[in-house]
Amino acid sequence: MDSPREAHMNTNQPTEAHLEVDQPRELYMENAELRIKRSLLGLSLNDLARLSTVQLRTAARWESGRYHVPKDVAENINDLWQELIEAVEGMARAADAAHEKTIRVPLYANECAYMDAHGGSTFEWRLYTAQVAAAYLLLNARGYQVEPYYPQG
Repeated sequence: MDSPREAHMNTNQPTEAHLEVDQPRELYMENAELRIKRSLLGLSLNDLARLSTVQLRTAARWESGRYHVPKDVAENINDLWQELIEAVEGMARAADAAHEKTIRVPLYANECAYMDAHGGSTFEWRLYTAQVAAAYLLLNARGYQVEPYYPQG
């Protein structure tokens, strides 16, 4: 006989952390989506907590599915995600317009080098690094060669 936990896992009933979908998709975010987007944005769990002005354990509970992801947190993460997509798409459009198959992307050795060039914060440096990583993946898949370079000065 299955244990109570196995019996629960074998049912198709929603868990406490699962939302019933009777509302438009943009009004909620599942915990797995939050975890994936946060990670691909280059943000730590601490960054998510600070960005959302909550304690680390609250952010961890969103990602584990113990707590529902609040609408404002989902909106913030989706806004950052959209900025990432638009940045990468912008690189592709610029390469298309120049009829180039190689896209040169500035890469910084560390956050201090980034901040020397752009100002900003560790948070912005992490988002930029995520854009470069996404560029490698998405643009290479589209037939572009992404070539990093280290700006001087």
